Amino acid sequence: MEKWGRFEGFCSGGGIAQLARMFLLQELQRGKKPDLCPHVEQLDTITTADVGRAAQAGDPLALRILQAAGEQLGKGLSIVIDLLNPERIVIGSIFARCQEQLWPAAERVIAEETLPAARAACSVVPCALSESVGDIAALTVALYYQEKENHI
Repeated sequence: MEKWGRFEGFCSGGGIAQLARMFLLQELQRGKKPDLCPHVEQLDTITTADVGRAAQAGDPLALRILQAAGEQLGKGLSIVIDLLNPERIVIGSIFARCQEQLWPAAERVIAEETLPAARAACSVVPCALSESVGDIAALTVALYYQEKENHI
C-alpha cells in the first residue's frame, strides 16, 4: 500500500509510479491514448523509470507527472528547510536522474513557502553517489555497529 498523503508517497520511486498510473488512468478514461501507456492493460507495468525516460524525451504527460511530484517534493523540503535550517540537502534516486524535470516545480514551491533567510542558507543538490547511496549507507551502519561492538 502506498503512503498517499505522505512525503514518500509522492516523491519516492514507488510513489511517482503510482502517481503516473493515476494520471494515465484519467487520460485513458477520457478516451486518450498517451504514448507512455496507450492501453489500460499496461497500467500495472508503468515504472518511475518509464516516466523519467518519457519526460526526458519531452512527453507532456510525463512532464506533468514529474511536475506534480516536484511540487510535493518542494512542500516537503520547505518544511525541512524551515524546521532544521540546513545548509545543504542532498537527494539521490529519482531526483539525481530527473533533476531537470523535478527541480523547477520544487524550487518554485520552496520560494513560495520557506522563510527567506532559511531558503538563502540552503542548497539542494543531487547525490553524487547516485544509485550507490543506499549500499553505502547500509555499509556505514554495519561498520558503525561493528566498531561499537568491538569497543564494548
